[in-house]
Parts: sequence; C-alpha cells; structure tokens
Amino acid sequence: MTEIVDPILLVIGFLFTFLIPGLYIVETFFPQIPKRFKLPLYFILSVMISAYLVYFVSLFIGFSRYSIIVLFSFFIPWIFINFTKTIKELFKTIKIHKYAFIFSILVYLIYLVSLYPGIFTLHNGFIVMSSSNWQDTAMHAGIIETISQGNFPPQAPYFSGVPLNYYYFTDFHSSIIETLYGHFFPRVIVYDNPLFVTLFFLSVYLLTFEITRRKIIAIFSALTSTFYGSFMYINFIKDFIKSNNANIFTRASELLTNNSYAIEFGKFFQISPMADYFLQNRPMMVGLPAVIVVFVLVRYALEKKDYKFIFLSGVITAMLVKFQFFAFLISIFIFIILSIMKLKIYGIKKLVKTSLLFLIAPICFVLLFTSTSTINNSSLINVVLNNFKLVPWEENKSLIWYLSFLISNLGLPIVLFVISIPILFIKKRISKKEWARIAPMYLIGSILAVIPLVFRFTIMKYDMLKFYYFVEIFVSIISFWFIYKLIKNKIVAVVVSVFLLLLTVPTSLTNLANSYLNKTMAYTQSDLDVGYWIRENTKQKSVFIDLANLHSPISEIGGRLRVLSYINWPHSHGYNVGVDNVFTRLDDIRNVYKNGDNHDMYQDVLNKYKVDYIYCGNEERREFSNSCELLKKSKTLIKVYDNKNILLFKVI
Repeated sequence: MTEIVDPILLVIGFLFTFLIPGLYIVETFFPQIPKRFKLPLYFILSVMISAYLVYFVSLFIGFSRYSIIVLFSFFIPWIFINFTKTIKELFKTIKIHKYAFIFSILVYLIYLVSLYPGIFTLHNGFIVMSSSNWQDTAMHAGIIETISQGNFPPQAPYFSGVPLNYYYFTDFHSSIIETLYGHFFPRVIVYDNPLFVTLFFLSVYLLTFEITRRKIIAIFSALTSTFYGSFMYINFIKDFIKSNNANIFTRASELLTNNSYAIEFGKFFQISPMADYFLQNRPMMVGLPAVIVVFVLVRYALEKKDYKFIFLSGVITAMLVKFQFFAFLISIFIFIILSIMKLKIYGIKKLVKTSLLFLIAPICFVLLFTSTSTINNSSLINVVLNNFKLVPWEENKSLIWYLSFLISNLGLPIVLFVISIPILFIKKRISKKEWARIAPMYLIGSILAVIPLVFRFTIMKYDMLKFYYFVEIFVSIISFWFIYKLIKNKIVAVVVSVFLLLLTVPTSLTNLANSYLNKTMAYTQSDLDVGYWIRENTKQKSVFIDLANLHSPISEIGGRLRVLSYINWPHSHGYNVGVDNVFTRLDDIRNVYKNGDNHDMYQDVLNKYKVDYIYCGNEERREFSNSCELLKKSKTLIKVYDNKNILLFKVI
C-alpha cells in the first residue's frame, strides 16, 4: 500500500508547497489582480505560506505527516470547487505570454539537467556532491534531514543545543515535501531548486514587462538575470587555448569537470554567477524572486491606490524574515523609495497611512521571530551593530580597483546601466512618463550597488556582496530597455541584445556545466551504511560528536545533531564569539579524541553538550591515529557500531 500512497503524497507535497495555497489566497482575496501577476504570486505565496502554516501548526501538534495532511485537507474543498476555473484562467495568461512560459520551462530543464547527476548520486562506489554543491549544500541537507527526522522546533544541526536562528525556511519547505513522502529523499533539492529558478525568471519577466510593456525586452532581461555572471569565463577561454588536447570537446570537458570558473575566493572575481546561487544558496532562491514580486505589487498598489496590495506586499516582506533577511531589508527599502517618489501625489498623511499598512506585518514578524532570538546571548541587532564598520567590504583598495571590480564582476550591463539615463536625456529619447517608470529601479539599483562600497555589517565580509545579486536584476532590465530606446531598428536591437546576453551569461554556463560533469566525492559507501544505521537505530535529536567534518553521515544521512560541524557554517552564523563558540567546541571535541580511554578527562565535555554518541571514522583516525582504540577502552562508552573502519560509541 505504501508503494502507492507514498508517491502520491510526494506529488501532493510539491502541489501544497508550490501551488495550492497561493492559488487559494489570490483567487479568494485578490481575484481582481491583473492576470499576468498571478503565476509568480501563486508560486511565491505557496512557498511562503505553506512553510509558515506548517511551522505554526506543528508547534501545537508536532511536525509530521499528520500535521501537513491536516493543513492540506483544508484546501481540498476549495480545490474541487475552483480549480478547473482557475486553471482555465491561468492558461489564458500563459497563452498571452507563451514565449515567457516556454523559456521558463527551458530554464527549469537546464538547471534540472545540471543538478541531476550532481547531488547525492552514486558514482564509482561513492556518493557525489558536485561543483557548487560540494560545500553549503551539505549544511542545507543537514537541516532538511534533521527536521524531517523530528528536529522540531529545530536546533542547529551543526551546533547542537542552540535554536536554529539561521534563516532556514527554504530548507524547512523542502523538509515538508520529504516528510510527506516518508522516505530518505536527499535529492528533493534536485527537483525543487529549479522551480525557484523558474519563479525567479517569471518574476523578472513580470517586472520588466510592467516597466517597459515590451515582451522581447522582458525575455532578454529575465534570461540575463537568471544566468548573470562575471567575466570570469575569460579564464576558461585562456585555459582552453593553452590546453594541448586536440579534441576541442574533450578539452572543454576536462577543464569544466575540474573547474567551475565561477569565483576566485579572496581575489578579484569575488561575485559568483547567478547560477551558483540557484544551485546551492537556498535562502536566496526565495529572497530574489520575493523582492521582485514586492516591487511589482508596491508599484501597482501605489499607481492604483489599492491598499489591499500594499498590505499583501507587506505580508510577503514579513515572511522573508525566516527565508532571507537581506531580502527582507531590501523589500522594506524598495517600499520606502517607491513611496517617497509618490509623495507629491499622495501627501504625507496618506503616505503615513500607507506605510503603516505595509509595515504592520513586518513589525509583527520581527517581534515574533527576532526579538526573542539570540546568538550567544546577543540579539540579531547587536550582532549587526557589533560587525558594523564604515568601510568597504574590501578595505585598502584604490578607486580604480573598485571600478575595475564592478565592471569585471558585473560585466557590460553595469556600464550600460550607468550611462543609459544620461545619454537618453542628452539625446532627448526619454519622456517624463518613461522616466517616472524607470527612475525607481535606477535609483534603487544605484544605491544597492554603492552599499558594499561604503559600509559592512556582516560577520563574513563577502556576504556584503549579496547586494549585487539584487543589483543585477535592475541592471539587466535597464540595459536592455536602453538598447531598445537607443536603437530604432528592431533587427539591430535584437542583434545587440543577443550580443549582450552572450557576453553576460557564459560564467553561469561554465558553472552549470561543472555541476553536471564534476564528480567530487562527499560520502563513501561506508558513510552511507552508517548514516542509514543512525537513522534507524538512534533516537531523534540524538547528539553526536565527530571531528567537525564537512560531509557527515550523522546529519546529512542520519538526520541527527552534531556538537560542531564544518566550522565555517556556525562561524558565519554568529557563533564565532562568546563563551560557547566554534573554537571552544572544537577544543572540547579534540580533547575527547585525545583522551578517549580516560573519561575523567572529557566527561565534562559529554555532559556539557548532552552527547549521546561519539563517532570515530577515517577523519578522526587521520587526526588522532589511536583515537578509536582509546575510545574502545573507555568504561563510560559502549561500542554499538563497527563496520568498514567506522565505529560508533554510545555514552552510558
């Protein structure tokens, strides 16, 4: 029976988390909204509302298949009554914007093909996590699997004993799908990550069409934004020319198998391509399209003086608190700029009323989720203030370096963005109405581009570069709009647009190719075996000690908690300071492996972190050659697993 039921529940999981709640909200409360708005709204509202509904209900009845099915059943009567009518309306919209829809499917397939062989696939006896997914995807997998295995409300699986204050709701969203399915399903992100890219493409298309009313500009802008990248691909061209292999396909394949040509960490090309973010940066997968949808809704609401859509945009902004905090802040910033630009029309009193209507939901969500959240006894505000510096993210560089950096990392579109408005004004090619439509994007894009050059407030300085992924959206739109305003011949404008597209996207394409071709090992067969054993034979929320490894079967397969993971994750989330930090935990862990036979030397460590199991595998042996043998001699540990050089000890 489960062979039939489980796949059905998997399909329901995708429908519930990507389509049904949004359909219900839009068609019930906002049926008058323009049809072209609806598809992106269905997606973004479904993603966000499904996660929050399950979260709040699960606080009362627990996180399980049952709680999710209870919620989904609420929508069933409405589906039977309205679904056919809604789908017909949706197809009418698709027919009007059919090329955008076709390209959105193509985008989905490109990312699906790139991810398909690269995440948790068996290759030559080991499990692959390729390319961009080699590092941070392991962290996201740990969050998804531990929540699916009962870690709710979640502790940080990479820093056990503390609440998960990281904006993790995109991972929670995936755990809903996996929990409904009822099986270990690490490849859920192979199928849902491309859906977020599709949502992003449709959102950029919508915003561009709203501003320009030109479908062709909207398609070029959406494609460029979706595959935006730096000039890093020039390094691939150089390496390709240097290669001695006569077969050009083999030459390219060899290079792209071993190098993504996406980023030079700590060097000049620091902004990875958009593809890198849509392959592995899961919070930004929701943050990017949500910001665009907020822009569209606020702009429409202010134009039509429709306060319902002001409130809706505020609700979407509020829900970003647990999805992507950068996007939350930028959405508020967008509302402020758009409102100020309507000051003459609205007047101060109406703008105050509008602002309160927009801000009521964000204020409530901030009070609910961040006022009580602390990182090492510091509030989120204190963490930001403690890291605030009135300096660029990269200090002690010349003006020429910063200008070169922006052009090299943001490509030709940033140049067109900067010169577009001055040239059009000089040539008198822009009317007041057009300027009114373009000005907000131009101003917002310019300010966001300047922020990392003026100050920083993040723990990891490179996180300030996230602002540029939002900048790329506005840069793309204005660049193609500028081309079509400047060049009157349609054929020439298309040729120039294709040329700009081809100059801007190759770094994303090399990244996607690397994701498809690369076969980096993440887990061995023995890792898989012990992960399954942990999943089946240990209690949910059990706490393990291992040597802070990057890839660990404990969390990413077994779904259990670790005292400390790969240090970069908790370090960048605020656990780099305070009494209980990544460095003190690492010292404590090393003490356990050094003194495995003398429990008096490390008993305080086990008690301090409420440790249930100690893991001893190849990494632990490599660092401490006799660690496993010492642990065998301990009187307070019992060996419960011994297979293929991996041992597990239970604390008694």
